[in-house]
Amino acid sequence: MLGSFGMPSTRSAMMLRWISSVPPAIEVAGTEIRISAIVPSCGPMVAVVTIRQAMAQAFGGHVAKSERGWGIGLHRYDVVAHEPWMFPRAPSIAIPVSHQDQVLAIPDDARVIAASAFTPHAGLAFGEDAMSFQCHPEFQPEYAAALIETRRGHRF
Repeated sequence: MLGSFGMPSTRSAMMLRWISSVPPAIEVAGTEIRISAIVPSCGPMVAVVTIRQAMAQAFGGHVAKSERGWGIGLHRYDVVAHEPWMFPRAPSIAIPVSHQDQVLAIPDDARVIAASAFTPHAGLAFGEDAMSFQCHPEFQPEYAAALIETRRGHRF
């Protein structure tokens, strides 16, 4: 699983230890992230936040700052398509978020699996081997609250 790196430094090392390495199919060139044939080269993949946005853009979607502004705190996403790997089945999920960029148009080969009024393309599936979510599953409730407080008045 891959995610963004914009976390406060006091917990970054602990929160990011589950990220072993960036797959070779992801290259960073200046401010542009290119993903080339990521699914075949990496095998099954779950992407969150920044890598999820890069993945959608690379496969023909459109990513930009949302007119809705920042999504922060605990958001509830409706599960709009049940996939075979989803167990137990649930009508919705509640998960911490912290983002203002969103996938605004999905790639042709992606399908929406989770959505909300604020984030219509919250979860995407690509074939049988890749999925992406606009959320931070690594955020513990206390950390999410601290992140909101450190950004209050600066970013939102």
